[in-house]
Amino acid sequence: MIDSKFLTFLSLCETRNYTKTAELLYVTQPSVTNHIKSLEKIYNVKLFTSNTKNFKLTPEGELLYRYVLQLKALDAQFDRMLAATESQREQITFSATKNIVNGYLKYILSTWSKKNKEINYCLNVKEYDEILEELNQGLIDFAIIDNRFNKKNYQVIQLHKTSLVLAVNKKHPLAKHTRVSFDQLTKERFVLDIKGTGKRDFFESELRLHNRNIKDFFNLIEVNCPKTICDLVKSGELISVFYRSEIEDEIKSGKLIPIEIIEVSNSVDFCLIFNKNHLSTKLIEKIALEYEKLYNEVNYLKYTSS
Repeated sequence: MIDSKFLTFLSLCETRNYTKTAELLYVTQPSVTNHIKSLEKIYNVKLFTSNTKNFKLTPEGELLYRYVLQLKALDAQFDRMLAATESQREQITFSATKNIVNGYLKYILSTWSKKNKEINYCLNVKEYDEILEELNQGLIDFAIIDNRFNKKNYQVIQLHKTSLVLAVNKKHPLAKHTRVSFDQLTKERFVLDIKGTGKRDFFESELRLHNRNIKDFFNLIEVNCPKTICDLVKSGELISVFYRSEIEDEIKSGKLIPIEIIEVSNSVDFCLIFNKNHLSTKLIEKIALEYEKLYNEVNYLKYTSS
C-alpha cells in the first residue's frame, strides 16, 4: 500500500493545481498542502517552484515523481501477483500496437506459447499512449513498441530495427520507382492510421523535419485498422506508409511494392520496455532473449513461405 502522501503528490504532479487535486482525492485543500509540506520536510527538498495554482516541478520533484511512479507500478504488480492462483503465478501481461501485432508478433507469440507452456500470456492491443499509461500504472508487465518513448524512465531491451516505407499496389504508377520524395506524393491518394498511433506520429514527425504537414497531401483517408489499410493499398489506387516488418509477407508475394521515401532516413528501433525494479525482471529478460532468437531464426519470412 502506497503512502497517501505519495498519492497526493502524484495527483498534484498531474493536475498542477491544489484545488483540483483536493477535489479528485475528496480531501480538503489544506490536507493537500500538508501532504506536500510533509514530503518536503522528510526529504529536505523543495518539490515545486512555487505555491501558486500553476507551477513546475523542481529537479528534486522530478526525481521523486519518477520514484513514486515506479513505487506505484510495483504496488500494482504485487497486487496482481497476490490475486493470482498458484497455477497463474507465471502469468505475463503485455501490450503492443496493432501494427506490431498484425506483423511479426502473432507468429512469435504462437511459438512462445508452445515453448513455454508454464507461462500464461495475456496480450493487450492498445494505442501508443494507452500502452505507456498502463505501463506507468503497473497494469502490464512489459510493452513492445517503437523508439519514441523516454528511455530513461524504463528498462529497455532493443529487439530489432525496421524502417518506414511507402507501399503501393504493383500496378500503381509509382511502383516503377525505388525512391520517391515528398513532392512526388502530395497529389497521391493516401490512406493512413488515425492520428495518435505510433506509425502515423512517426510519419508526421518526419514531415515536420522537412517543413511539411499532413495537410499538404491532396486526398487523405484515415482508418483505425492496419489490416484494412493494407487491404485497401493491395486492391486499388491508394498508397500508404508501413513499418517494413509488418508487410514482409505482402512484399515477398508481390502484392505490395516497397518504395523508399528520400527524406525519411531514420530507422526505427522496436524495443521491449518494462518498469525498473520489476518483480519479474528475470522472466521478462528471458522472454526478450527468446524473442530475439526467434526473430533472428525465422526473420518473419520463413513463416510466410508456404
